[in-house]
Amino acid sequence: AQAELAGRALERAVVVLIHWITILIVGVFVVNDPQPRYLVHILPLGYVILGVAAATLWRASSGHGWMPRVSIRLALAAIVVMPSLANAASAAEWRMGVAGHDADYWDITEWVGDHYDTGQFVITALPPAAAFWFPPEVVEERMYFLAGPSGRNRTQRYSRNMNDGRRGDYWLGTPPIGSLDALCRVLDAHAGNAWVIVDSARLEAPWAYKGEMADVITGSTEIRHNGDGRSLALFVKPVRRWDRDLTRPCGE
Repeated sequence: AQAELAGRALERAVVVLIHWITILIVGVFVVNDPQPRYLVHILPLGYVILGVAAATLWRASSGHGWMPRVSIRLALAAIVVMPSLANAASAAEWRMGVAGHDADYWDITEWVGDHYDTGQFVITALPPAAAFWFPPEVVEERMYFLAGPSGRNRTQRYSRNMNDGRRGDYWLGTPPIGSLDALCRVLDAHAGNAWVIVDSARLEAPWAYKGEMADVITGSTEIRHNGDGRSLALFVKPVRRWDRDLTRPCGE
């Protein structure tokens, strides 16, 4: 009976390992800029499952000869234990290196919604909260998703082809701003009549807006409100008040 139970436990451990190893493979070979914090915040139970499964296989290997036993344990260390520890250490380093916590887009979007005037446009780095704080006609007709510069993974990852053939953001179908030229056109078209909802961390991050896009946003807007987690409510200034040095990529 004990041998049968041990066999079942071993089978379950193998199945669990296969499941989580596929996630590891996707993270290594498919996503070329994996964020360790994703597993720390979203899949913490995964580490527990990996640990239990690895421990089960480790004990099960004791019943084999020294060569199979060593091979199994080395494989566990190479495939499961070391990558998981490296991921956890990398995520911890990220967590300690980020002051405070993630930007609060819920509250900053609510603030902009409270100060929004009819006819204005909204540009946001994360559109989902807008569905709760703006009328449907604003979300559908007067909102843009600040995806990022062309060529960056974020720009492609959070945009998709809609049923009508146009591009939209992953959540609400909001038209994406996926290049510096597109940003310049939108800012110029709605100068003095648009909000930008963003956060300082993304403006400073190479995977998000750092570079000319962040410069243009900074040079063409003014801060109206500082929210939690370094979130920002910016208002687009009239073109004559833009910082010409920072907005030079948009032309004269």
